[in-house]
Amino acid sequence: MHYDVICVQYFLQGELKSLQEVASASFTYAQDLIKHNLVVFRSGEGALQVLPPLIDVLPEARLNLVIYYLRQGNPAVSC
Repeated sequence: MHYDVICVQYFLQGELKSLQEVASASFTYAQDLIKHNLVVFRSGEGALQVLPPLIDVLPEARLNLVIYYLRQGNPAVSC
């Protein structure tokens, strides 16, 4: 990766984490979306804890969980 891309990703992760901390309980959807995006920005880190509960909330969560399993070399689980 280029240095500038790494800097942008680091900044976005920090900003997303800050938003997650200040979001109130009435913004559950926003909190779920932030959790999902943090997993994506972190290349799947925490995917097995975060994505399965979000499958019925965010359509992208199912797709990103499949991508995670494929990257882990486990295509049978992804189906």
